[in-house]
Amino acid sequence: MATSGTIRNDFRTGYAVQLVWNVASQDVAKNTSSVRVRVQLVSTGSSYNINSSATKNGSVTINGSTYKFTFSADLNGNQTKTIDDRTVTVAHGSDGKKTCSFSFSTAINVTLSGTYYGTVSKSGSGTFNTIPRATVFDSLTSASKYIDSVITYKYSPKSSAFYNKLVVKVGNSNLLTVNLGTKSASQQTGTLTLSSSQLSTVYSKYPKAVSAILVFTVETYSDSNYSSKVGTSSERKLTLTFPTSLVPTISNVTLSEAVSGLATKFGAYVQNKSKVKVVTSASGVSGSTITSVKTTINGVNYTGATITSGVLTKSGNISISITVTDSRGRTSSTSKSITVVNYTPAKLNSFTGFRALSDGTESYEGTYLSLSYSFSIANVGDKNDKSYKIEYKLKSDSSWTTLFSGNSYSLSETKITSSLFTIDHAYDVRMTVSDYFGSDSKIIDIPTAFTLIDLRSTGKGLAFGKVSEKDTLEIAMETEFFHAETPSSPIILQNGQDLNNILTAGFYVIPNTTVSGSLLNKPYTATSTGSLVVIKEGNGNQVRQIMKVCSKEDNRIYERVYYSDAWGDWKKVFNGGSKILWSGGYYMTEGHKITLSEAISEQVSGIVLVFSRYADGQAQNYGFVSHFVSKEFVKAQMGIGQCFLLCSSAKFGIMACKYLYINDSTITGHIDNSASGTANGITYNNSAYVLRYVIGV
Repeated sequence: MATSGTIRNDFRTGYAVQLVWNVASQDVAKNTSSVRVRVQLVSTGSSYNINSSATKNGSVTINGSTYKFTFSADLNGNQTKTIDDRTVTVAHGSDGKKTCSFSFSTAINVTLSGTYYGTVSKSGSGTFNTIPRATVFDSLTSASKYIDSVITYKYSPKSSAFYNKLVVKVGNSNLLTVNLGTKSASQQTGTLTLSSSQLSTVYSKYPKAVSAILVFTVETYSDSNYSSKVGTSSERKLTLTFPTSLVPTISNVTLSEAVSGLATKFGAYVQNKSKVKVVTSASGVSGSTITSVKTTINGVNYTGATITSGVLTKSGNISISITVTDSRGRTSSTSKSITVVNYTPAKLNSFTGFRALSDGTESYEGTYLSLSYSFSIANVGDKNDKSYKIEYKLKSDSSWTTLFSGNSYSLSETKITSSLFTIDHAYDVRMTVSDYFGSDSKIIDIPTAFTLIDLRSTGKGLAFGKVSEKDTLEIAMETEFFHAETPSSPIILQNGQDLNNILTAGFYVIPNTTVSGSLLNKPYTATSTGSLVVIKEGNGNQVRQIMKVCSKEDNRIYERVYYSDAWGDWKKVFNGGSKILWSGGYYMTEGHKITLSEAISEQVSGIVLVFSRYADGQAQNYGFVSHFVSKEFVKAQMGIGQCFLLCSSAKFGIMACKYLYINDSTITGHIDNSASGTANGITYNNSAYVLRYVIGV
């Protein structure tokens, strides 16, 4: 940058034409420079002169504007002759900078030492000193990360004559302006705190965010009316978080009984019967909207502004927590409580009876009944219904006659009936206890009088241990058989016995683990005890064996069939129901190999592979996907890789695939089971799923 300069053309030894410029002054307010420009003929020695009195033409161009003039080329030795002198105003750029172009053209049209010189010209440029313009924005800080804290800004005016304005924008809109006035040309410091209305404006523009970007600039003006802008500083930005107090509001939560009639009847929630309806009224804050409402009751989560719980299974004071989430992800919570009155169903704890004499002494020949009973009915705040009733009928009848009835929440007593029960007939006696919700009942048998053998008068009926009442055989005594005819008279299997040789129909038992371990052609290798049922089938030459294992864990059942002088293979027809053979949370990459607690061939049908979503660094209890694998397929294609497609929703949310090598007792993963990307137009994320369970079925 400079305040003066020369553009010169030495067109011949001793002679030159030059343009000399200098900045006479600068107008800061108008952003202009006053420039004096002179065009001169120059002789560089005493012997170099020009004798020419004719009028010549010339021109000078300054900053794109051309000015014409006339001159005389007459020149003395060592003379610098100005042939044009003018002063022009040149405007600077908006940044105060200016590079000005200059050129001249002079038609001197003279012959010097035999050589003719016509037009001499030259062009060039000069860079003027920069005129101070826009204020510089130096720094911007906040006292904390929150948007309602004190903000400090620093700026440096370039001219004390200029007026400064602080402009704060959010998005594309002005949030606030501050007229800073004139300041000295040195660094200045200012602070501001957004007002509540300004904060509300910011919040409303970001209904789904918890922070905002504020953009600061300082505008420079040449007048106190802030109408003539000189320039604008570069932007400074602050990303500030909304205060933690900016959360949605829960205005009301109403609780009511959801099961019709219970509120009117009991005026309270009833254990194991009531359901609670929860209606939550909530609203967002400063532009946000409510995106979810979660209600938690007894550890169970429900979603929605209006929910109905499951049956309330606990009594006492029950806490209900409600959490609402808005579009910013901010939450608010509240809790309510209800009292649930204890309730258990009406229970007939015991009911027994026998024939008796009038004083209650037990007698097979008695025509009275001694009836003992105990029952309980929950009072539910003394508002529950309560009743009990004892009825009887001949076994052959269908209608009942009431013996006793009453209204109590609990009783435990013995009653003697009237002499109503003849010894030649058997009776059913029924007791029923009832409350508002239901009833519990039990029927006891009252047999005829005891007689070892009784022949019916028709000659067609015979009874053992009772009076004959029907034209049939009746047995009222405990009975024992000794040849495996009934489950109560099984044959005991012996050490080393071969099951292949048992073809006689009947019931057999394995008495202990020693015998179990010695049996031949048993369907399992363990030494569990159990039972064997042999059934004749077809034409009598076909036999079915059913082996049941005595085990609380799986209660397995095996079957096989014999015909054409040969036994078929044992088939497991029940394994105690499905069971978990493995559980965990593996991507099933090439380094993952799981071992099942039982072989697939030991299952009735095969296995079910259960996958779930993996997110936030752990297996999640949602997004479950299950696949069945037949044990016959595993047997036929042992260790062959299989592909299992997975997706997170019915609308094909997150797509994934697992490739597994399945053997009878182990499953091995593949390197691609944690891969992600796009292939064949499908975006996949295999690491979004993990194997959770292998279930035998």
